[in-house]
Amino acid sequence: MSPRLTTSTLILVASQAIYNGGMAIEVVLMLRWFESLQIDAYFYALSLASVFEVGVHWGSQHMVNREATARFEELNQRLPGLFTASLLTVLFVFLLIAGIEGPVLAVIACCALIRAGSTLLGAICIGRGHIGPPALARLLASGTGLLGLLLFVQPNPSLGRLAIVIGSATLAYVLPLVIASRRIGVRLTTKSAQLPLIWRQLAVRLWPFLFLFFCGQFLYRVDPAILTWIGDEGLVTRYSAAFKWVEGLFFLAYVVASATIPALVKATQGPSVESANRTLLQVAATLTAGTLCVAVALLFVGEPLLLWMVGINFEPSVPLFRVFAWLLPIHSLGVFLSAALVAFGCERRLLTITALAAAVGLAIKVPGFALYGIDLFVVGVFSGLIFHVLACAVALWRQPLAATA
Repeated sequence: MSPRLTTSTLILVASQAIYNGGMAIEVVLMLRWFESLQIDAYFYALSLASVFEVGVHWGSQHMVNREATARFEELNQRLPGLFTASLLTVLFVFLLIAGIEGPVLAVIACCALIRAGSTLLGAICIGRGHIGPPALARLLASGTGLLGLLLFVQPNPSLGRLAIVIGSATLAYVLPLVIASRRIGVRLTTKSAQLPLIWRQLAVRLWPFLFLFFCGQFLYRVDPAILTWIGDEGLVTRYSAAFKWVEGLFFLAYVVASATIPALVKATQGPSVESANRTLLQVAATLTAGTLCVAVALLFVGEPLLLWMVGINFEPSVPLFRVFAWLLPIHSLGVFLSAALVAFGCERRLLTITALAAAVGLAIKVPGFALYGIDLFVVGVFSGLIFHVLACAVALWRQPLAATA
């Protein structure tokens, strides 16, 4: 890997590690301060948000990252339509959840959607070679969230106070990205009369990414909602408390992928694609080895640390945590291989793979839970992700690395 790619990746990984570490501490504090039913409601709100997340970015983070490197001016003409669609989705979800579950859970869910939508701005900054703003956004959001919990929520814990803190941290996350995007010339708004045409153009260009993201959600993101519908009381908390710590480390793959896509795009546009092959294999090997080491550390260090931090509330989740730790290297490799397929312009092939992987997982999870409980449900999670990794690897092996279309 080039020194620039290595440096950029390390900076982004470090900032995301601080961000996710702050989120982990927040979850620890909530598990200590809040009752089980409140925690169930919190995780349920986040799971509901994940269902609608496709509406705030149309699954286009990797594409935006790629196009910001290869064809920024063309991308910039369509960005206002994408951002307007994001705002309209957030408004719709707020009204929907507020009417069903109340305004507090609506705020929590919509803050998650706003952060998800703002990743588009981060992807543009990274694609244009500006890694500082995304790193700063993560640091500010983490600090704001932790201070708010300790100074505002802790004296009198409630979901209402938590929603206020989450809203403040979300604002701290979004502002640096908006300011930086304006400075590099990103168009955030346009005339309303132009929106229908832009949306049609986006639909033609982004429909594979939209369905790709939607299918990807069923690999594991909507599992708390599924368990809420088919499970019993307390199961969502036990499952989510185990999965949350592993999922919090999935950022490693996403950060590495976002930093690598511009390098892969530039390599495929050169006179030889051998550098793209080398970069792909080197990053994949490094990522797999690193996440395997982290998985082992989770088992030997993470478990006793979590038991010490969270206390007795974490004990029911320990068996699931020991199993979920091995999802880290599997899912991380799948994320990176997916990003490589997008970098090489193979998003339609990736859509087919992800849809089949989601179908494999659901075909085991739902009937499996009815027959054997949570154990076979977990087997379904692993089955879908393993299928996804293997199919992506085969697709890349068979893909001639021509210049990105």
